[in-house]
Amino acid sequence: MRHLKVRSLMVPPGVPDFFTRVRLVEEGNVKLKGRAWAGPLAVKQVLVSVDGGVTWAEATLAAKGVGKFAWIAWSFEWRNVRAGAKHFLMTKAIDELGNVQDNAEEWNYYAMGATVPQSVPVVVVSSAEWRITGKPLPNPPRHPKL
Repeated sequence: MRHLKVRSLMVPPGVPDFFTRVRLVEEGNVKLKGRAWAGPLAVKQVLVSVDGGVTWAEATLAAKGVGKFAWIAWSFEWRNVRAGAKHFLMTKAIDELGNVQDNAEEWNYYAMGATVPQSVPVVVVSSAEWRITGKPLPNPPRHPKL
């Protein structure tokens, strides 16, 4: 295998907890975004999960990618996120031939088969905890262990 398989990545939302790298996000609506690619093929669809892969919802693809072999941008509006919740955000892509990014990692020298969906642990905090006088806290509140 010498070409990239279908894959997507997310820009982790919110602020990282320094020690655990868990992301802290403010309650409300959260815009998720990222990029997807499929080597020489077109990306047909990107799916996002906010519950660790139990359910999936379709993301919005950018109107047009840059071209063949290039990334395509995607976005997803995560609505009505409530404080106190813990989530594992995931994303996966599907190419024009129906190939799906999955958990089956195929190792090779070129690392072209490393396509396990990205998983981002997130803890949602209330707006009151998140903001003091309209500015983000320099050290967001500690979260319970996931």
